[in-house]
Amino acid sequence: MILMLVLLVAVLAAFFGLKTYKKTHVETESTAETEYTITSMDASKADKLTVTVGGVAMNFSKKDDNWVYDDDPSVTLDQTKMSGIVSSLYNCSSTLKIVNPTDLDQYGLGDDAIQIELSSSDKTTSKITLGSFNQMISKSYIMKDGDKSVYAITGNDLTDLSGGIDSLTAAAETTTAVTSTTAESTSTSDVSTESETTATSTTSTTSTTSTTSTAE
Repeated sequence: MILMLVLLVAVLAAFFGLKTYKKTHVETESTAETEYTITSMDASKADKLTVTVGGVAMNFSKKDDNWVYDDDPSVTLDQTKMSGIVSSLYNCSSTLKIVNPTDLDQYGLGDDAIQIELSSSDKTTSKITLGSFNQMISKSYIMKDGDKSVYAITGNDLTDLSGGIDSLTAAAETTTAVTSTTAESTSTSDVSTESETTATSTTSTTSTTSTTSTAE
């Protein structure tokens, strides 16, 4: 009887040990100070960039040191944002690597993830997938073409890509400021109109009272 219990305990220990081993080795997170290269392109030679958000592709090209929105050249891009995005994507590495992730959706790398194609004047190209931004570690999740691992990279400008072309235009901040100013002006105007109405009402009341007294 005792021997059977010992064997049962041994079997259970082996079972749970194997289960834990599999779980640990299916998805492991490397936080060692190993530098993992994701892209190693020269950002100064970047000449084309294609970003697909929600199935809609945005095509950009660099002309005379400025980025242009090829789908609508009349759009004025925020050059500071574009330079930041290019700098973050063309030559990026990570010290955080998630091997064999079991659920890409939790990293924002599912079917709706942002697809990015990078091109340089030296004919170098690269494809990467951009996921969600983790506020706790201030990093964005990313995958490179042909690699099933998930990496986390810095670059706050990358969050602007999820907003589409509107978040990349130079007029984006100006429009917000104008809207705010207009709202304040409207509010001030309403207060002024209300004050004038009150004053008119008071004058009218005083006039009526005076007329009544004269009649008496």
